[in-house]
Amino acid sequence: MACEHLTLGAEDDCLFAMAEGHGAEGTGRLAALTALDELRTRHDARALVCAQDLLSSIQSMNQRIVGLRSSPAHSDASVAVSLLLLTGDRAQALVDPSMGGFHVVQAKLASALADGTSLHLRTGDALVLCSSGLRGLVTADDVVRILASCRDPDQVAEEILDQAAARGARDERSVLVLLLAGKAGERIALAVTGGACT
Repeated sequence: MACEHLTLGAEDDCLFAMAEGHGAEGTGRLAALTALDELRTRHDARALVCAQDLLSSIQSMNQRIVGLRSSPAHSDASVAVSLLLLTGDRAQALVDPSMGGFHVVQAKLASALADGTSLHLRTGDALVLCSSGLRGLVTADDVVRILASCRDPDQVAEEILDQAAARGARDERSVLVLLLAGKAGERIALAVTGGACT
């Protein structure tokens, strides 16, 4: 498995994406990069409208992966993509169920951000996207505890990865941490990090 990340947009209209590519001998990384390249091509030059606008992008990503699989060297290529669209003080997620999912921490309570869910964001909220390499190893309660002791997104991400490693993570793992501060919807702290198991 290979994880890749993409951030597109401006202060009030931003898209975060995580792609997990699967396949032998570099095919997984190529699948993840191919999916994110399609997303970048379709949305880099124009404003992001809404999650519905992203559905056509997902269909295009799937077509690109089907094209990649037509090569015998990449016939086992597959990809899972989860997206978080921030518009003003609203968040909307398109979550691939095979990934680790989003944890949303609001007022010291964590919940999963389900596919298609729209959420009003407030100052102090945190959004954490975990790859499937963290599934079952880091819980929403773990995320709340980590955020209660630290508000630096890089340190939060590292602590999440360290916990997964200590609990026996066997796959490549990746995490995106987004902390909101100042007025609602203003993004001032972001960390994207990951690591392979050693």
